[in-house]
Amino acid sequence: MSGVLASVTVGVYLGWRAPELMAPQARLQGAAVWEILVFLLNSLLFVLVGLQLPGILDGLSGRSTWTLIGYGIAVSAAVMLTRFAWIFPFAYGLPRLFRAGREQ
Repeated sequence: MSGVLASVTVGVYLGWRAPELMAPQARLQGAAVWEILVFLLNSLLFVLVGLQLPGILDGLSGRSTWTLIGYGIAVSAAVMLTRFAWIFPFAYGLPRLFRAGREQ
């Protein structure tokens, strides 16, 4: 079959059975390790973006400030509209769908 599906299946199974398989202290330590790892990966991401910033600013040097502000507003609006279009069907549609399925 698929290695990805097998990994997901094992992850779901272990997440469901974690209280029986691990002591509470081990789960707390694991959560702390994951928080530190996420922090380090976010830090690495911002460092890499920061290293790219001079090249990006050089590419934008020929454009007016108002054009750049317009691009920023357009990108922000597109991201917000995409998020609304993605969240509302899943936040309100799926619970209704599952509720309708349970009532049948």
